[in-house]
Amino acid sequence: MSELTLDSIQTYENGTSVLNISRVGHDTQGEYICTGINFAGEDQKFVRVLILEPPTTTAAGLIIFISTAVCFSLLLILFLLIWKLKWQKNIIDHLAGVVFRDVGK
Repeated sequence: MSELTLDSIQTYENGTSVLNISRVGHDTQGEYICTGINFAGEDQKFVRVLILEPPTTTAAGLIIFISTAVCFSLLLILFLLIWKLKWQKNIIDHLAGVVFRDVGK
């Protein structure tokens, strides 16, 4: 059996006590004996502690990756459109300065 370090014990008016234990891991898992002692006597209960894995974040990571890829793609498209508009403006400005002559006369 392992020994746990307690963070805090909260006791409520109805006589219920809550034991808070943080920083647990798989090595914390196991059977424990809870001993209560007061002026009326002593009692022991056996407790089994199970450590469960938190939910995986694979789905959240995939959503973040896809969102980032979409944002990057939209920024790239926006950059290309701005570049194309500037290129077309340069052509129009150049053509505006050219004098067209009728070569048939």
